[in-house]
Amino acid sequence: MATLAIQAGGSQLRVRNGRFVVASGKITLAERPCHEITEIICFGRVELTAEAREVAFAQGIEVLFFAPGGRYRGRFAAFESSQGDRRLRQFACCSSLDQRLAIARHLVAGKLANQRAILMRARRDGTAAEQLTPLIDGLKLVAGRLETADSIALLMGMEGHGASLYFRAFPHLIKNPDFTFDGRNRRPPRDPANACLSFGYAILLGRAETAVRLAGFDPFIGLLHEAGRGKPALALDLMEEFRPLIDRLVLRLINLRQLQPTDFINPDATLEAAGSLAEAEEPAAEQPTEASVVQPADPRPAVWMGPAGRAILLRELFDLWRTPFPYPQRGGRHPLGEIINMQALQIAACIDGREEPYRPFLSE
Repeated sequence: MATLAIQAGGSQLRVRNGRFVVASGKITLAERPCHEITEIICFGRVELTAEAREVAFAQGIEVLFFAPGGRYRGRFAAFESSQGDRRLRQFACCSSLDQRLAIARHLVAGKLANQRAILMRARRDGTAAEQLTPLIDGLKLVAGRLETADSIALLMGMEGHGASLYFRAFPHLIKNPDFTFDGRNRRPPRDPANACLSFGYAILLGRAETAVRLAGFDPFIGLLHEAGRGKPALALDLMEEFRPLIDRLVLRLINLRQLQPTDFINPDATLEAAGSLAEAEEPAAEQPTEASVVQPADPRPAVWMGPAGRAILLRELFDLWRTPFPYPQRGGRHPLGEIINMQALQIAACIDGREEPYRPFLSE
């Protein structure tokens, strides 16, 4: 899977001699053979010529669109799944509380387990054991209570409590003194670490939506996340157990100083880099499940990843999709991008009644 990411606002994607060409006016910014590309990601105002669209349709290349700050805006694809029978079973499953809970509990369990694994690894490496231990124990306690959740609202509350415990540990995981973290904030993010998380989650959301569409689902009808509000609820469900891998990647880039404070911008002050005020919004990649208490307005300015930071994180994300992980459901190791697709198919098997229970992806 090769992805072509286009960051230059006002650029155009063309086709010339069997190659995709990214150009700004008469200046060629990049080019790649069309047959190598399986996905195109566009940030800000990127124009596709008619020929570029035709090639994308003909080769089944999905084109995803993001605002400059990272907010996922939508896509176009060559076709939608014709599996209407699967969507009917999806609608029936999502209308049954018992069936929804049977799968949704495992989605949350996977996320909690992967969050806990990050904290346990940090503790083994000698990081703030005294501070991390009660948070690790708290996550285990939340996971142990999932079976008692008899409503989606209660289950979401447990997930939110787990996220609150987990992000309390984040200040201890960041070793680079140029970066700070005093809690998860979004819509918009107010510091570079949160900007990285939101951007990574937005890209993950696009990948998860691709997976659920390939599996034949309606991405807007979810199991854990409620339908409505214009959010791809099932894609949000699927991405939950993979979020901690984004967290781990962000921590590595920060701690190894691959990202610098100069890689971030204030969109209000840097209008050209951010596109427009209308576009410079928080990535709509996540439901507000981390906390339900209304907080006072944050006076700090918004912070987004600038072009240099985006390029670094995108490169690492694309490498992550190609990285093999153990996958007991199929045996052996498989690239993470394929695992996301296979987890969507496992949801399909559960909804079709061919498999139970749902087995979440557990990271190393």
